Amino acid sequence: GIRDTDSAQEFQKRLAASKRIIVVGNGGIALELVYEVEGCEVIWAVKDKAIGNAFFDAGAAQFLIPALETNKPERPVPCKRSRYTTEEPAPGTPQGGSALGPDWHEGLVLRGSEQVMVATGLG
Repeated sequence: GIRDTDSAQEFQKRLAASKRIIVVGNGGIALELVYEVEGCEVIWAVKDKAIGNAFFDAGAAQFLIPALETNKPERPVPCKRSRYTTEEPAPGTPQGGSALGPDWHEGLVLRGSEQVMVATGLG
């Protein structure tokens, strides 16, 4: 699972050669992965009746589902808020990854090995 920056980087390495992935869960990281990953088939397994139920109600989830099926904008929309980054550890220093924050996928290439059509089974 993706829990820190090290596991996110490991995921990026594995994703580069993937044709299909499965995302299990309905939390914030799962929501971001399903939206951000490109170039491979994404199967999303949730036990709940609606996506993102910890963050919004079922009606909002139904409203957001089409966003998963459309192309994302080429340029990110400008957003005024604090940004969090990590510093590189000193050479030879064993250090675990930092906890994931709101920008955890910045700088990661979340692209698989092929072009796929996006479809959802919810609804």
